[in-house]
Amino acid sequence: MAVTPVTMASATKKEDRAKETATSNSTAGSRLEVRSWEKLHPHGDVYSPRTGHTVTSKDGRVYVFGGTDRRRRQQDLYQLDLETSTWSQVQTRGALPPRRSGALGVVHESDMFIFGGYDGRDGNYFNDLYYFNFDEQRWSQMPSVVEDRPEARTDHIMVLHSSSIYIFGGYNGSSRFNDLCGYDIHAQRWSRLQAVGAVPSRRFGHSGVVHSETNRLIVFGGWDGRDTLNDLYEYSFVTNEWRKMETTGNSPPHRYRHTAVIFGDNMFVFGGVDKTHSRFNDLQRLDLVTNTWSEVCTTGSIPSSRTFHRAVVVDSKMYLLGGYDGTDRLQDLYSIDIGALTPPSLLDICADYVRTNLDAVLETTTFKGVPMDIIDHVIFKRDLEGRLRGKCKLCRPGRCCVYRMQKMESCPQDKQDPTRSNHFGCVCGHSTFHHEVVEESSTLTVIDLCSWCRVLTCFTSVCAFRTLRKEACRININKSSYALRFHLQASIRLNVVHVVNFIAAFISSQSLLRRKFKQ
Repeated sequence: MAVTPVTMASATKKEDRAKETATSNSTAGSRLEVRSWEKLHPHGDVYSPRTGHTVTSKDGRVYVFGGTDRRRRQQDLYQLDLETSTWSQVQTRGALPPRRSGALGVVHESDMFIFGGYDGRDGNYFNDLYYFNFDEQRWSQMPSVVEDRPEARTDHIMVLHSSSIYIFGGYNGSSRFNDLCGYDIHAQRWSRLQAVGAVPSRRFGHSGVVHSETNRLIVFGGWDGRDTLNDLYEYSFVTNEWRKMETTGNSPPHRYRHTAVIFGDNMFVFGGVDKTHSRFNDLQRLDLVTNTWSEVCTTGSIPSSRTFHRAVVVDSKMYLLGGYDGTDRLQDLYSIDIGALTPPSLLDICADYVRTNLDAVLETTTFKGVPMDIIDHVIFKRDLEGRLRGKCKLCRPGRCCVYRMQKMESCPQDKQDPTRSNHFGCVCGHSTFHHEVVEESSTLTVIDLCSWCRVLTCFTSVCAFRTLRKEACRININKSSYALRFHLQASIRLNVVHVVNFIAAFISSQSLLRRKFKQ
C-alpha cells in the first residue's frame, strides 16, 4: 500500500506553531487544569455490563458492538442518542460478525468498520474485516483477500487516516506484534508498510490516535510481555518513518488496556492497569504541539479505576463506557468536556495548592503572629454564634476564639478558694489565667486574662476570655485530653477569604511558586 502523498507544509506549520507558543506554554506541564466529570443516566434499552467492546460515533450517536458481558462474548449492536439520552438496540440486517471481544472499529463516511478480536471459547482470533452501513442498517464482510492481510489478533490499535485503515501491534495468544498494516477502503486491498526509523517494540493493549493536522499516528504505552510501558512513538504518514518522541512534563505511569482520544492538538489518556494489577482513573493530557505531558485535575463524579473500557469523542466531550474495575464488568457512562480550557482563577490555584502542599504551607504560615503548629485546629460551626450572642459583652458574631491550652494543673489558689478548680497553662509560656466553676449555676467564668491574648492579639481581635460579667461564654472544655480546642466562629465566606489571603501571601513571597503558576 502506497503511503498517501502529503506536502511538508503541515510539518513546517507544526514547527512554526511550536515556536509561537513556546513562551506561553513553557510551563504547560505544570499548569493547573480543572475539568469536571459527569455521570450520565440515559434511559431505554441499555447494553449489558461488558469489557472489550467496540465503540464508535456517528451523527450525534454512540455505537457499542460486541464485547464480553457476565455470560459470554456478544455480537449485538446498541446506539445511544445523545440528544435524547436514550439507548436502543439496533435491529440489523445481513450476516452478523461472529461473537467477539477486543475488536476495534472506525467510521468512514456511512460505514463502521471492525477488525480483529477473540471469541473466548475456541481460542479463535480474528483477522476478518466487517462493516456496518448506517443507511441500510446492514452488516457485510469485506472480500477476504489473503495477500498482505494482517495476522489474526486482539488488543491492537485501529485508526483511520484519509481513506485508509491502519492496524498496529496486538496479540494472538502466543505472539505479540509490531507490524503496521494498511487497508485502502476504495481499492479494498491490504498492504504491509515497511516503515523505517525507530519502530516500537512488540506490544499489545497500547493506544493510538491520529493527529490529522501533522499527519501523524501517536502510539502510547502497552505491554511488551515483560512490563507495562509508558513510551511514546509517532509514525509519519508523509515519510513512512517511526520516531520515538521526546517529551517534557511528568509522563504518566506505565499502563496498558487504557484508552486514548484526540481533540484538537491534545491527546487524552484515561485509565488502564499496570503489571501489579493496579488500575488507574487518572486523566493525562499530551500537548501535541509542545510534546508536553500534564495530569488533568478532575472534579465531579469521577469514574472508578478501570481497564478494558472504551472512550469516544463527540463534539468537545469524551464519553467513557464500561470496562472492568477489578471486581465486576461495568455498563456506566461518563462524560467530560475536553475542549478549550478557561484559565483557572486565583481561588482554584490556591485551593489546589492547599490540597497538595498543605504541610509545607502550615510550616511557614502564621495567623497574626501565631504559628500554625501551635494552633490545634479550627472548627467552623454556625450554631456556636447563636449560643454566644448576648452572653458575652465583647464576643461579637464571627469574632470569638479560644486558643488551645497546653495542660490542666491544680491552681495554687484552690486551697484558699475551693470554687477555683482548674488552672490552665498557656502554650506560649506567658501568664496563666484561671477558670472559676460556680456549681450553683454551672457557668464558666474567666477572672483573668491570658498574656498571650493581650500580647499577640487574637486572630479575630476579640477574645472570648474577655468578659465583663459572671455569665461568661460556655466553652467546650475537652477535659479528657486536658486541652481547650481552638474555636473560630466564621461564615463559609469568611473561611474562603482567610484561605485565599494567607495562601496568596505565601505564594507572593515564593518566587518558585510565582513561576509555577505563571500563565
